[in-house]
Amino acid sequence: MLGEDMLVKIMVRNTSQRLITHSAEQQFQWSVLVETEPAQFRKEIKKVLYHLHPTFPNKDVVKTNESEGFMLKAQGWGEFIITVELVLYDNRRLIVEHYLSLFSKNHKMETVKTIFKKDFV
Repeated sequence: MLGEDMLVKIMVRNTSQRLITHSAEQQFQWSVLVETEPAQFRKEIKKVLYHLHPTFPNKDVVKTNESEGFMLKAQGWGEFIITVELVLYDNRRLIVEHYLSLFSKNHKMETVKTIFKKDFV
């Protein structure tokens, strides 16, 4: 375990790929995941809760697959802010808001937050 005074960088990243459909509406396959520096900090994360746009049928998704960066894969047509809630094994939390970028290469597809481990609440 890392010490409480350790500075941790949390990186939330997404990828997207346009799907070929026969409808006029654009659809995208997208994924979002969490990476950390130092990398071993990811092992201190028990789960990641993704709070999606209210139009999703399952708008609150829990991921515990640390080896895959707590990756969430989904499909949709629009960009929105995903609230990413990291929960440590001692139940302290950190919230990171990430803009899910699908269409434009001008929007960054990464959100970075640097925080001391002791500042998780």
